[in-house]
Amino acid sequence: MVGTAATLMKARKAYIGFYYASYYEWTNAVSLIIQTFLVSRIYKRFGVRGSMFVLPVISLATFVTVLANPTLQVVRVLKIAENSTN
Repeated sequence: MVGTAATLMKARKAYIGFYYASYYEWTNAVSLIIQTFLVSRIYKRFGVRGSMFVLPVISLATFVTVLANPTLQVVRVLKIAENSTN
């Protein structure tokens, strides 16, 4: 019984580690794409003052969507988008 519990804890830790690694991998990849291709276009289009509203708009959209559909996959995708704009 004790060996089974230790095996389950090890499997749980491995799953959580994989989940976080995947989450941060996507966050960093999307952040790289945003910084490479979108930041200069956003500055040209909206200026510095207007570009300061991009993150709050994304955050607001994230929280409204999470209220409407609170599933783990939806939250994960939206938090990747939000954290990539940080």
